[in-house]
Amino acid sequence: MPKSKSPRKKYDSRRHAVSFSGIKPKDIEDIKKQIAVAEVAVRIKLPRGEASYSDLSQVRDLFNCLMFSLMHRQKVIDQEEADQAGDELVQAGIDLTNLLRRGIKDDRYICRASEMKSILAALQTASDFITESLDVCPQTLVEEFNGSLLIRDALPEKGEIVVQRKTVEIAYRLAQQMGKILPCDFPIWKARATAQLANHMKSISENKRREQNDDH
Repeated sequence: MPKSKSPRKKYDSRRHAVSFSGIKPKDIEDIKKQIAVAEVAVRIKLPRGEASYSDLSQVRDLFNCLMFSLMHRQKVIDQEEADQAGDELVQAGIDLTNLLRRGIKDDRYICRASEMKSILAALQTASDFITESLDVCPQTLVEEFNGSLLIRDALPEKGEIVVQRKTVEIAYRLAQQMGKILPCDFPIWKARATAQLANHMKSISENKRREQNDDH
């Protein structure tokens, strides 16, 4: 048998993209990039007072993704741990919202020590969970991430940061109406779902304003 004229190239697994049914490698890379942006925002920019609204929005989306995932996987994960992570996210969401309200006028956000501790802890939890899920069950995570983005899309421009169980629950129920949690494939349905969620968040804001006026 004749020998090959050229030697075989050494196999390098990094040269071959890993493919998963139903999702694009770009979807995975985009989420990884968002994690990196959020990490820089919280660990480096925020302590210096250099974080922008866009930076904080990236953090919010990761928090909402984790809460959405906890709801979607409630039958297969430890519920005590899920509840603990959920409580951590809710507190971080409150701190993120307060931080935003103080600085949104000038787009300059000065974080208090207690807020930094809370936001950083929740970001670490969200980052670890999402990164591990991208390795173990990437399709599920990408679908959960897309479902949670209903919240982002329903927010008005420069809207307040929203990390609330009730809001995520509504987004989750809306996403499930299609029998799956990948709303980006159904633009007409997504527009209706986003409008419903926007009305929900508008009522939350109005209730908060009424409560503040009653206090005064």
